[in-house]
Amino acid sequence: MRSHNTPDKTRWLRALAQSSTWLSAIIIIFVWSSIIFHLQVERSAAERGAVLNSANLARAFEEHLARTLNDIDRSLKAIRANYIADESFNLKRWLRSTQLFDDQTLQVGLIGVDGFIKLSSVDSRSAVGTDLRDREHYRHFLTAADDELFISKPIIGRTTGKWSIQLARRIERSDGSFAGVIVESLDPNYLSRFYSSVDIGEAGYVRIVGTDGIVRAVGGHTPELLGQDLSGVTLFSTLRAIRRAGFTPKAF
Repeated sequence: MRSHNTPDKTRWLRALAQSSTWLSAIIIIFVWSSIIFHLQVERSAAERGAVLNSANLARAFEEHLARTLNDIDRSLKAIRANYIADESFNLKRWLRSTQLFDDQTLQVGLIGVDGFIKLSSVDSRSAVGTDLRDREHYRHFLTAADDELFISKPIIGRTTGKWSIQLARRIERSDGSFAGVIVESLDPNYLSRFYSSVDIGEAGYVRIVGTDGIVRAVGGHTPELLGQDLSGVTLFSTLRAIRRAGFTPKAF
């Protein structure tokens, strides 16, 4: 009788062991699933936080850049108005009295119709008379009829010998004919210092890139150099497609 019940007990113990094994396996799966779900939730929250933080920084940088450009543009318009009213006005004296430009400005100049610097804020004998006939901020206005602020690619200034971004406006006579160009040379390091002063993380970086794909300013840890052409990357292929569809992206 005892020997007859032994196989039943053995089968019952085995079944119980198998049930315990399956229960343990289920618990382990549940625990790992909970851990994975928790990590995914935390990762999604971290990604959303990073995107939101980047968006906030981008808006702050955009506002700073827009304010800087608008201030410079207003000053250029003021100089242009004074020059049109009196072509003999003293640019250096006017700049000293108004103090509209600060250390972000490397030079303020007026290019004559012939493409040579006529007036300059730089205290150098060679500044006035410098040939800029090949510079894009002069050549652009030879044919441009619109009154828009022109922002050049970063170049080495011929009178300053430093990297600069040329912000320029066309000067016209009363009859609408071309009378020269008023230009301010912006130091791109001014923008770079501002961007680098913001905590964007050890691997973070900021790039100011025109819609033409040219890097205007950099901040943080970035391999790009001033003037580097990024027009071949996917972003600008998308921008070109947007333009072909009839939409106009915001310009630098």
